[in-house]
Amino acid sequence: CHLAASFFALKNQSFKAMSVSSTPRRNEDGLGEPEGSASPDSPLARWTKSLHSLLGDQDGAYLFRTFLEREKCVDTLDFWFACNGFRQMDLKDAKTLRVAKAIYKRYIENNSIVSKQLKPATKTYIRDNIKKQQIDSVMFDQAQTEIQTVMEENAYQMFLTSDIYLEYVRSGG
Repeated sequence: CHLAASFFALKNQSFKAMSVSSTPRRNEDGLGEPEGSASPDSPLARWTKSLHSLLGDQDGAYLFRTFLEREKCVDTLDFWFACNGFRQMDLKDAKTLRVAKAIYKRYIENNSIVSKQLKPATKTYIRDNIKKQQIDSVMFDQAQTEIQTVMEENAYQMFLTSDIYLEYVRSGG
């Protein structure tokens, strides 16, 4: 994941220096909002309020995913969505144990970007539950929270200043 190094370099800069300095274009009669600006209740405005708002919007989630793919960090988002899906599964369904094992194997058991971001106790808790076949709908919640915090502090902040996001805003979404 290239974000960690980029983010720490960015933290040393002033966020003011990162603002877009070009003057926004206005419509032909010079009235109204600048092109690409977002009204307070628009999806673009909501995206800047929280990671949840961004991920709750189909276009926002797609754009954020595209950004994470470029940064080679998309597994964090995929894991976050996998946890959401798992939480909604019927515990009586025979597939639930298989899905829990698949999530564990894909994101936690190996040395992936997700695994590296999780606390050892969190990984142990999930591993032990799977070994004992003690599956519950919230067994991945702590891991999801840890990954969400990492995304909020790093990837989400970088996304809001990224070329892909700024171009989307300039084009009016």
